[in-house]
Amino acid sequence: MFDVVPPTLQTNVTSSITYASTAPLAEAGTVDAYFDLNDTALAPFAAQEELPPPDQVIELNVFFATMDDGINRAMFNNVTYNSPLVPSILTELTMGNLSSDVAVYGPQSFILEHNQVFEIRLFNWDAGKHPFHLHGHKFQVVYKSFDVTSDDPIINPPRPTIGESSSPSPKSNPLRRDTIQVPATGAVYLRVVADNPGAWFFHCHIDWHLSAGLAVTLLEAPIQAQSVISPPPSLASQCLAQGLPASGNAAGHFSTTDFQGLTVGPFPQKLGWLPKGIGAMAGCVLSAVFGMLAVGWYEIGTWGSDEEIEEEERVRIQGIIDRGGGIKKRAWNRVVKVIRKE
Repeated sequence: MFDVVPPTLQTNVTSSITYASTAPLAEAGTVDAYFDLNDTALAPFAAQEELPPPDQVIELNVFFATMDDGINRAMFNNVTYNSPLVPSILTELTMGNLSSDVAVYGPQSFILEHNQVFEIRLFNWDAGKHPFHLHGHKFQVVYKSFDVTSDDPIINPPRPTIGESSSPSPKSNPLRRDTIQVPATGAVYLRVVADNPGAWFFHCHIDWHLSAGLAVTLLEAPIQAQSVISPPPSLASQCLAQGLPASGNAAGHFSTTDFQGLTVGPFPQKLGWLPKGIGAMAGCVLSAVFGMLAVGWYEIGTWGSDEEIEEEERVRIQGIIDRGGGIKKRAWNRVVKVIRKE
């Protein structure tokens, strides 16, 4: 699904960008190589100082793998995303004080305290680049590595630790985006102030990667959200029209532990000696042992010489003839003819 390029897919599209209908079109050309732009060198027109070190750090590691159901899925921190039965914004607004308990939102959810600075530290361990998009905010890109495995400080600048700023001297006007492309084995640190209560999605902007599970939900200031957000009744009615709950936890229950009906998984494969593998290997070994024993038994068995076997067969057939004729007699005559020829 992710590694095979269909032969009919057009991977290169050439177009011309002009700012006036009367401007001449540039001649098409080719380049030998294309290098990603270091977009952190860009400065927004409306300047904003770098935010202070984060109060909360969310580390996300990107992986793709074949899961225990045989399907290739995308994951943050080895957990693939599944949509909850109840939209997270409705859970946030209907669970009262329990809305501050991250468990009620199901897997891949994070609670953000109101007006605190949080930072997403994302590491892309996939072989391809991915554009990641945050709803509800524009983040500051305070750090970017093009390859965290490189020893080149230009490609892989020293990373700040938790509690540190992005550099010894904070940037006066760091890049601000709502989407950032992260190269293979690259990393970004995205800093935001949680000043917009609600439920916000952070996900890969390649749609089929989102469908495969590359997403998390950020639940921002749940208690404050209940006092400032009033969704239209049509939001809940659309859920009910589909036979889905419109209140409660991720599974539609007013509980922090009852999630019956919520889809979870699939999960990463468990490697090593598992019961099915052990059983298969044991069966193969036993089959081989019994096969060798059968060959040995046949080899050392007391079968007698060809003459002895022939005599036993003659006696057996003679006994049959003595008990009757017909077909049995004809069988004996054939045996006699064979013997006489010899």
